[in-house]
Amino acid sequence: MILRGRSEAMSRALGVLDRAARTGQGALLVIGGEPGIGKSAVLRAISEQAGRAGFLVGAGKAEQGDQIAPGAPLLVALRSGTRPLLPAEAFAGLAPLYETPLWLVDRISGLLEELAVHHPVLLVLDDLQWADHLTRFALRVLPARLAGSPVVWAVASRWAPRDVVDELLTATDDVPAVTRIDLGPLGAGDIEGIASDRLGARPDEQVRGLLAGVGGNPFWAVQVIDGLTRRHGAGAGDPIAGLAAGVRTRLQRLSGTATALVRLAAVWGRPLALHDATALLPDIADGHVAAAAREAVDGGLLATTAGGPFFPHDLVREAVYADIAPAERRRLHRSCARYVRDGGGSALAAAGHFHASAQRDDDEAVVALQAAARECTASMPDQAADFARRAFELITAGRPSWWAAGECAVETLVNVQRDAEALAVADRLLGRSDTGDLGAGDEILARLELQACRALWCLGDCEQMERRATAAARADVSDALRARLASARALAATRTRAAADAERLASAARDEGRRLGDGYAQRLAVVALIEAARNQGRHRRALDLFTDLRRFSDTAYEAEEIRTLQHLDRYDDAEALLAKGREASAGADALLPSMLYAQMWQDFDLARFDAAEAGAGTLLRLADEAGNDGYRLNARVVLAAIAAHRDENVAAVAALRLTATDAGAPDVDGAPRRRLVHGWATAAAGDPVGAVE
Repeated sequence: MILRGRSEAMSRALGVLDRAARTGQGALLVIGGEPGIGKSAVLRAISEQAGRAGFLVGAGKAEQGDQIAPGAPLLVALRSGTRPLLPAEAFAGLAPLYETPLWLVDRISGLLEELAVHHPVLLVLDDLQWADHLTRFALRVLPARLAGSPVVWAVASRWAPRDVVDELLTATDDVPAVTRIDLGPLGAGDIEGIASDRLGARPDEQVRGLLAGVGGNPFWAVQVIDGLTRRHGAGAGDPIAGLAAGVRTRLQRLSGTATALVRLAAVWGRPLALHDATALLPDIADGHVAAAAREAVDGGLLATTAGGPFFPHDLVREAVYADIAPAERRRLHRSCARYVRDGGGSALAAAGHFHASAQRDDDEAVVALQAAARECTASMPDQAADFARRAFELITAGRPSWWAAGECAVETLVNVQRDAEALAVADRLLGRSDTGDLGAGDEILARLELQACRALWCLGDCEQMERRATAAARADVSDALRARLASARALAATRTRAAADAERLASAARDEGRRLGDGYAQRLAVVALIEAARNQGRHRRALDLFTDLRRFSDTAYEAEEIRTLQHLDRYDDAEALLAKGREASAGADALLPSMLYAQMWQDFDLARFDAAEAGAGTLLRLADEAGNDGYRLNARVVLAAIAAHRDENVAAVAALRLTATDAGAPDVDGAPRRRLVHGWATAAAGDPVGAVE
């Protein structure tokens, strides 16, 4: 089929491919536009031309249901087509890294770099607006990392919602060639050309009149030509509402069995395997489901693939979905959720359906969302935080389950380092208890205070942390919880009291934790002892304490141990631990940002400024992805110090300037290190008054 009206877009896109092949440099091509405007058709044409030009081509497409299958569009692209980019053996080697996304992306980068040595590579990802967090993260990292290789990324997305495209464009500043192509409406001549191509003859006056109402949208034009829409629905008003009339007409022509299957497929949100459909439609006999699928395909609403029936265009699925009564939609989503959960599927896989079917005070949905949050805390912290928040918001304030949901939300938010948000939720809960609300005993309130203390430590408000830990420990709580609060108080004291006082409190807290056999209290107390020793410059003492800490956590504090070695000028030993971290191939996802943090300081201390600068830039990107506010300040300080060393004082000041991303970061503005470097850079830039301030 001829691609009508897109010669300019194709010319620009093929220019991107040509430059990449000639220069050996990577590029990013972003194609956007409204639904049905022809983004997928342009991507297909680009892929065909790239293949003819000697590119290795891989293509994937995000589905709305892919939120439960992290990385699926990218992984499909690596194995798509008759000549997959990766052989089966190399692709299978990615499987052990699937639960550690940062390592997975790093490995994919290496494989693509190897491929690009021999042939230029084109990666095509369609419908980016549906992409999951892992795919979005990979697209923020890989184009910049592969900028020195002829790897072209061609992605297509709707402009609404804009956040996916905006974050991609913002994160790819290091990519030398970013081309953005906005596809607008086709002209009347091109629309009529599409009609001629499909009808085999020039459209008559009646058809041209209908085509004039589609607003230059080729998808709507095809629907008019194929009879999916009629005059009253063609391109007028809300596109989904307009298409719904045509879809409803098609549904009315189907049997009840086929209609039920089509509606189930719309709710399922991705290709629906026949065995899944059979299980979810228990009132329909096995053989009838396959017949219903064929009927829906013949009726023009579904298509088939190896994975089962699916909607050939998102707009058709959305129109079917919108036409389902709300109560029926909730029923179908809940059936899908229970089927996935009871069939041994992951909590993450069922979470989207539970959320779509949830109602106020829906305990089943709350439990499911909390389980999904726990499941993806390490691999997808943004998603985990979202699930925990949604679970909490479902419960009416003051109900007994509200406290449990709130505690789960606070703990999850702290674990994924959304510290300011965690503190806000904790304070909301604790504020409710001050009104005399029943349902929260001293134990749960003290546990909330302990989580608040964790957040306050990261936020740098140690005076409040010490005050709250001390007050909570006075309540009628268990001995174990009181010991944990004592350890939190000792940790806060390392920032509010003399080192000797903090050490005394930490030693007492550790002894109490030992007496009770509480590992949490002991671990927190040992961290406090390490902080006290480092405050006194007793780095060898701190190093010895890390041995004690390993009894409770083998690698969780490895980066801080490396920093202690660096303080002792034991850079060879620090490098050995860094090498150990790099060699780890499993279970290290949550540690990778911390190891990058340690590597950044290793490079900076040894005056390897180019490497330190690159590491700081990567750490900033990972901090945004993982919500790891704790590393943002360190990365900014290193970037500022390097800029100042190069006499780029304006850049040094800019590196420390607060941005919208820093909202809620751990005391970024008040951190002594930031104030010192900011003052130094400001003075060097010729502003002594500002430096003093």
